[in-house]
Amino acid sequence: MRSRKDKQTTLAEAIKTYLPSGSSVSFGGLGARDPFAPAYEMIRQGIKDLTLMTTSIMDIGNII
Repeated sequence: MRSRKDKQTTLAEAIKTYLPSGSSVSFGGLGARDPFAPAYEMIRQGIKDLTLMTTSIMDIGNII
């Protein structure tokens, strides 16, 4: 039997690894459940030139 590799990571590391500047990003959430932590982490890391996709008007678009 093969051993399983631990694939857990922090939000900061995931964004650093998988979200370069110029990426397209889709956010989801319902009302007050918008995922603000990833948005704040993208700002903290200085990621630029993002294309935001959403199915509704969200505050995240305003903070990014």
